[in-house]
Amino acid sequence: MKWWISDFDGTLTKINSELIEQRELNFIKEWCRKNKFLIATGRDKEYVCKLKEKYDFNYEYMIVNNGATLYKNEKLIFNIEIDMNKRTKIIEALKRIKGNFGIRLVDDKNSFTYKNFESKLMDSMVMDWWINLNQDFLALEKIILKNKYLNTICLFLENEDVSEPISLFKNIGNLKIMNTEKHLLEIVNSNTSKSKGILYLKNKYKIKECNLFVTGNDINDVEMLKDFKNSFVLNTSLPEVLKTGKHIIESVIEIKNYLNVEE
Repeated sequence: MKWWISDFDGTLTKINSELIEQRELNFIKEWCRKNKFLIATGRDKEYVCKLKEKYDFNYEYMIVNNGATLYKNEKLIFNIEIDMNKRTKIIEALKRIKGNFGIRLVDDKNSFTYKNFESKLMDSMVMDWWINLNQDFLALEKIILKNKYLNTICLFLENEDVSEPISLFKNIGNLKIMNTEKHLLEIVNSNTSKSKGILYLKNKYKIKECNLFVTGNDINDVEMLKDFKNSFVLNTSLPEVLKTGKHIIESVIEIKNYLNVEE
């Protein structure tokens, strides 16, 4: 039996689409007849559960929140929290960010979304629907300081130049800051990666390296693309991501060309 662990956005889907096209969907269904398939994503558990229902997937495991959290169905296997002793400095950094931003805080079960602006933003990743969101910074501070299960902070920045916010958070230490999309920063514990969950499965089920396949396309996929022999990176990826995959592909269906390996 082979195991395929795949990123979702831009890997199973086209860039800027949330829809798995029929060709890729047919391949996933074909794969699942004899093998295991699961998604490893920056998205949260709720989103991945909706995918499971929408496409009638049968996966048990979910690697979510950029690898911070691993679930087997409803059972939490692990959650890599942002260190409590870094939380005050994170709030200080947020207060120093120039320009408007939306912020999404994620723990092992829930997400909490806030904004620090009042009016509509132009040409920004902070979409129109953010206008109606909570603007209570004190509530945001409380979650950051008190929620010990907090594993991800997503910042949707008005300014396209994210170098200053990245510098602010890097100076805190023990954080990984990923610029996963234009205007978007995702901040997690420095030990977080999708590889963590894959290694857990590899050890638990004694999966041979030759029977393990991973596909990805973004900054948060770099570790798993580097760490495993059968790694496939989409040709639409950034140059720094392209160089980490062992094989470059146009579509995930191309991994079928590599299935006849010695076990």
